[in-house]
Amino acid sequence: MSSLSMRAILEQDMQSWSRRLHRPLIEALLKDLEAWPEMRASAPDSEEDAVRRWSRFLRHHVEVLHGEIDQLHRQYAVFMQRYDGSATGEERQRHMLEYAAQLGSSAKELAEDRKAFSRWFDLDALRDRMQRRLAERERRMAFALRCLGSMVARELLVLDRSERGSRWHTMALEELLRPLLAYEGDERVAEAAFVCLASSLRQLPRGIRLVSVSDATLQYIYRAAMESRHGTRIQRAALALLAELSMDSFRIVVRKRLERPGKRSDDIFVRRRVVALLAAYLAQHRELVELMPLALGDPSPYVRQGLATALARQRFADVRPWLAQLARHDDSPKVRAAAWVALARERKPAGKEREWALDLFCDALEQEQDPFALRVALVMAGELFARMCADNSVRPAEREAWQKRLLPCLKALHEQADSLLIRREAARVAERIWVHG
Repeated sequence: MSSLSMRAILEQDMQSWSRRLHRPLIEALLKDLEAWPEMRASAPDSEEDAVRRWSRFLRHHVEVLHGEIDQLHRQYAVFMQRYDGSATGEERQRHMLEYAAQLGSSAKELAEDRKAFSRWFDLDALRDRMQRRLAERERRMAFALRCLGSMVARELLVLDRSERGSRWHTMALEELLRPLLAYEGDERVAEAAFVCLASSLRQLPRGIRLVSVSDATLQYIYRAAMESRHGTRIQRAALALLAELSMDSFRIVVRKRLERPGKRSDDIFVRRRVVALLAAYLAQHRELVELMPLALGDPSPYVRQGLATALARQRFADVRPWLAQLARHDDSPKVRAAAWVALARERKPAGKEREWALDLFCDALEQEQDPFALRVALVMAGELFARMCADNSVRPAEREAWQKRLLPCLKALHEQADSLLIRREAARVAERIWVHG
């Protein structure tokens, strides 16, 4: 199988923007893959074999990068010990040049560093050099971990469900990822390790997911999802992984996070992820419905806006009562506006749900008092009607029903609204509905 095919397999699950963004990392991975002894010995003979090669190579690659990062830390610790113990400036400079050589400086670069002692080359400059090398390896490892999660998932997906558990244990993926879940450097590495573990576990039958992970790993995932002392990236990734492993534990964590919001200012980003996951699992786990009042009552409008978007995206759960509450009765005009946008652009009502949406829009056009929320409702009503007109499955009688209900509301706003902006918007939307109808 050619290198072009190996590239296609690697990029298969990537969005176009991701391929452009990570182009240098992709090229570096392909170069390392070509130099890997297993690839040099023989080429893969099928797509499944290529996926397995990628999976094995990426596990090896992550181990190598982790070892290089550990070596960077050890070398730096030894250097600082020698530097602090130096008695003279000449001795400190000698140790600095030796450490610069360990970081990869060539003979020419070391000669330039020696000349720069009197100008800019000092301990801080050497630390920056080390940090750049460390950051480069962390970035490569985070990318490799995400690719590994995708490859392992694809490797398991082609197997019979009864065989996936044994293949999972053969891979020893948890042993590779466990130290990275608690990685103390760039938190994107730990986040990528959580994502990798979640992507692979998702392919296992739900009944064996929990027993496929050791108690120590499960406890760490639970603590990372529960405690706000971790970075937001890690908390969000741990929450998503916990939902895949144990819905009972996930429910406990969601209740705790929503009942007792964290004091840190960035806790709103974690809670927004909590409510998004809560909405995503409503259809499969009806016991989560009891937590919806906590989500609807979150003190942050930002979190409730995220809840509106997440609810509107659900296709297999009846979320109409909660969407209606957010659109019509939430205390924040920003949340009500977000609910209208989510309803028109994310939900895309169909069938009997369109009648419910029409009633909701007419109610808002008649009773909404906030100019911002009212204007958004106006614009979204026009958008949704235009989308219905472009949909061949919508009967003409249904479009006429929308016209008959919406146009009188728009006419009243055009003639009676206090805000000139609202009167102008009502006229514009009425014209749009009249033309499309």
